[in-house]
Amino acid sequence: WLSEDGERAQVNTPKAIKGMEFWASLVKDGLHPMAKNDEAFPSFQASNVGMVFTTIARRNLFETGSKFPVKVGELPGFAGLPRKVPAGGNVLMAFAKDSQERACGWALIKHLVSPQGITEWVKGTGYISSLKDLDKDPRYLGNLFAELPNMRPAYAQLPYVVPEENWPKKGLQIEQILIEARDAILLGQVDAKTGMDRAQAKIEQAMR
Repeated sequence: WLSEDGERAQVNTPKAIKGMEFWASLVKDGLHPMAKNDEAFPSFQASNVGMVFTTIARRNLFETGSKFPVKVGELPGFAGLPRKVPAGGNVLMAFAKDSQERACGWALIKHLVSPQGITEWVKGTGYISSLKDLDKDPRYLGNLFAELPNMRPAYAQLPYVVPEENWPKKGLQIEQILIEARDAILLGQVDAKTGMDRAQAKIEQAMR
């Protein structure tokens, strides 16, 4: 969505428009139901939807809450284009004002980012380890793929990971602009080019 220098929006490029056109075609052809997460996830777990596109951090949620064996696959891509897997999250913050609460919060954070804490977190959720090579250490995640084979596709994609966009200003407003453009396109209210052109203009205005 951003230029290489991180200063200019580029949400209406031919590639972006083509991607949105493909997404909208899935909805139009009845292959992609329009639903929020709190509707789509239970529907998948009840076998009413064949596939759900979401973060690996929800692996344990689906494995323990579905009525069938859940299988995880790598994210799809477009032929002839480099694979890019956006990733974010893994941020821990403590906003306590009381000194004792701050100390407790800091102790918790230090545990969560320790090898043992990361091991518990990965196995209990599905998050990728933020500590390099922990999956090669038998004391921690060395048996991860044997115990939790659905984690393998997520780790296989690490060479293709790119960071989420960080807008230089008014990030929340810009994200909302993109959400509204996406919904209008997927609902068939506007074609992909019109929707993304409008979003580009609004984002440029917001970034001034």
